[in-house]
Order: sequence, then C-alpha cells, then structure tokens
Amino acid sequence: MIAGAFRTIGDPAVPGVVFARGVANSQMLDEAEYARELALLRDALAVARAIDEPLVYFSGSPIYGDFSRPVTETSPCVPVTRYGRHQVECEELIRASQASFLIVRLPNVVSARGNPHQLIASLVSQVLGGRVNVRRAAARDLLDVNDIVRLVQRLTALRVVDNTVNVASGLSTPVPVIVDHIIRILGAEPLVDEREGGEAQQFDISLLTKIVGPLPFNKLYPIKILEHYVPRIAASLADQTEK
Repeated sequence: MIAGAFRTIGDPAVPGVVFARGVANSQMLDEAEYARELALLRDALAVARAIDEPLVYFSGSPIYGDFSRPVTETSPCVPVTRYGRHQVECEELIRASQASFLIVRLPNVVSARGNPHQLIASLVSQVLGGRVNVRRAAARDLLDVNDIVRLVQRLTALRVVDNTVNVASGLSTPVPVIVDHIIRILGAEPLVDEREGGEAQQFDISLLTKIVGPLPFNKLYPIKILEHYVPRIAASLADQTEK
C-alpha cells in the first residue's frame, strides 16, 4: 500500500531509501514472516549506507502499546503484541546500523485497497456483510496514504535524519462514528453490535508540526478520507470476491 503510493506520486529526486516491505498483518504470529522482514531490512540498510541516503522505516501504533495519554516520540514503548515487539526490534536494528535513517510512526493508514487487515477495509467488509462489531470506546487516527508520501518526502527533503517522527493527523475519531459514516456512504443497513471496551489512540504531532509547519488537518479530514476511499474500498473488495 505505502510502496505503491510512493511509486505513484513520490518524487524520485527526493533522497531516501523507502522500506515498505514489512509484515502487513498486525495479527501475524508466523515467526518466518518476521525473520523475512528483518533480513530484508538488513539488506535495505546496506543499500542506504552504500549510497549515503537515509533509510525510511514505517513503524506504528502497536509499538506504543499504551494510549492512556497522547503518545509522543519519547513515550515508552511497551508493546503488547508480537507485531509491536517486532517493530521495536526493527527500530533497534536501524539505530545500531550506522546508516542514516528516518523512523516514521504511523496511525491507521487508509487507501483504496481492500486489504482485510486494514481497519477501514475490515469495517467496510463487515458493513457489506450485514454485521459490524464495534467497541464503544475505540478511536483511531486516520491518515490518507498519499499524505504519508507528501509528509515523509517533506521530512527527507529537509534532511531530517537519525530521528523518529509521528506522522499522523493528530485527530482521534471514535470508531462508532467511523462506522456510522461508512454505513451512510454505502447506503447499507447492517446490524451494529456495540460492545464495551476499546482503545482510544491519539498521536501527539507537535514534532511533525514544528518541522514542517502547519498541517492541513481539521475535524473534517477523517470524513473526507472516508468519503473518498470507502466506495473505492468497496469496489476493491467486490473485485476480489469476483476473482
């Protein structure tokens, strides 16, 4: 998803070795997949050192583990999943590699692809299937994959290296609200099963704002993302079903 966005709208003149070949499923338990990513990462670090450009690595919310308060780049990393612990391993490998780097910690990324392991695609699939499971207290920061490309290339163009930056919108949208918008956009009438619990993710983007300046994110941003991508995700899921 991220690699495809860089190929489509990225500027090849902007320095940086973008590593976007990692484990895509945060529920993955197969150790071979984690070992594969570490091997690919070592190779990418060797390339970055050889051409003297920073390696860009995408980490994310599982590395924090605790969202009882907004997370900054210096918040403790206490991952509770194998996926989160793997991200810690990757970050440690990068910092010890002697290559220049930019570690980007991402929220929930949204694109047109119907990847069932991604939050919005999963919710769209559930809505289309007629039943959605929702945790009342859950909230997520949504970020357009194209905005990732723009912001990361802005950071690398500014020579932000050997650093870790939260690249997020800074907006935490309740998942029940996200589901309501998906239902409205698709004109569906699923059964919504709301349960107690859930985690409210919130990223502090003070460092990002300090580096790149004011960001074009307001309270309508998540809604615009949903209106743009939900029909495309639904079409992608339908195409996958037909195949």
